[in-house]
Amino acid sequence: MKKLLCLVSFLLSACASAPRPSTDNLIAPGFKPPPPGTLIVLLPPSVEADDLDAGKPLLLDQLQRQLKAAGYRVAGLDAANYETIWAQEVEAVGGVYDAKTGKLQSARFARARGQLVQRVSSDTKASMVLQPNLVLRQAQFSGPAARWDGQQRRVLVSNTYARDYRSDGTTLALSVGLDAYAGSGELVASTYGGASMLYTVNIQAAKNEVRGDLFASDKELGEGVALALTPVLKPSAQ
Repeated sequence: MKKLLCLVSFLLSACASAPRPSTDNLIAPGFKPPPPGTLIVLLPPSVEADDLDAGKPLLLDQLQRQLKAAGYRVAGLDAANYETIWAQEVEAVGGVYDAKTGKLQSARFARARGQLVQRVSSDTKASMVLQPNLVLRQAQFSGPAARWDGQQRRVLVSNTYARDYRSDGTTLALSVGLDAYAGSGELVASTYGGASMLYTVNIQAAKNEVRGDLFASDKELGEGVALALTPVLKPSAQ
C-alpha cells in the first residue's frame, strides 16, 4: 500500500468561495433510502494509504453514531469474517486480478462484491450495506482555504515569519467515501465528504509536511461522514 507523499505548494494570492457537494457523487436512478428503524451493516473500512489506518476506528464510530441518530439500527461485519467471505466470493468469480498483468478486473470485482453483499444481507436482513473508505482526493486552493468534496478548510502553515500567506493550485486532502449497496448487491450510491487537510505547509522549508495530529480528534472525520451520508439518507437534499 502506498504512503502519503509530501508535495511542495506554490503560495499565491486568490479569493475563496464556498465549496459545493462533490460532483463525483453517484446516485442510482430511482434510489430511495432505507426506512428508519431498519438495519444497516458496515463493512470494514478501506484506506488508500498506510498512514490512514489510525482513522479506521474513528470512521466506524462516527458512522455508527450518525446512523443511529438518524434512526437506524447498525451492525458491523468484523474484519476476520469479512476476509473469509470475501476470499470465498473472489474464488467463486475466478479471481479479481488478471493472472498475467495483475490488473484489477472491475467486472469480476463488482460481481464478487455484489455476492458478498447478498450473503450479508440475507444473513442479517439488512436494508443496506455500506463500504466506508478513507480516500485521498484533490483539493483546490483558493486564497487562505482549500475546497473539495463539499468541504472548505483553512490552509495550515508553519514557519511563516508572522506573515500572511495565500495559496493557489491543488493538493491532496482526506475524504470519507461511502459505497452503498442494496440487499440485492446492487451499488446504489457512491459518495464523498471532505474531512481533513493532510499537510501543513512549511514556508521556511518550502514543502508540505504530513500532519501529526490528523486523527487526534474525530471532529473533522465526523464532518466528512455527515457530508457523505447526506446524499445516501436524504438524496432529495442534493
